[in-house]
Amino acid sequence: MSARYQYEALSTFQKAAIRITSPLSWPTKAGPWIFDRQGGIRLQLAADEDAVLGRLRDHSDATFDHAAQAVMDKRRGYVFSWDQIARDASGNR
Repeated sequence: MSARYQYEALSTFQKAAIRITSPLSWPTKAGPWIFDRQGGIRLQLAADEDAVLGRLRDHSDATFDHAAQAVMDKRRGYVFSWDQIARDASGNR
């Protein structure tokens, strides 16, 4: 079974294109994305989200999908699942 969400880091070419088109603010625009294959939605990750999802990329697809769904819910205002995942990933309980 394939994963619903896909982690997409920017390639070197994409980073160079951003740096050329907006040289002063490119670091704020360059970041990894998650892509929802069902809905066709692509979200840029914040630094804390990238740190947690970066650790979970090597785990099973179901684990990554659960964390990515928590990111999507966080954007909609439901932060409980994300807070729980972030707390567990950092080791603080």
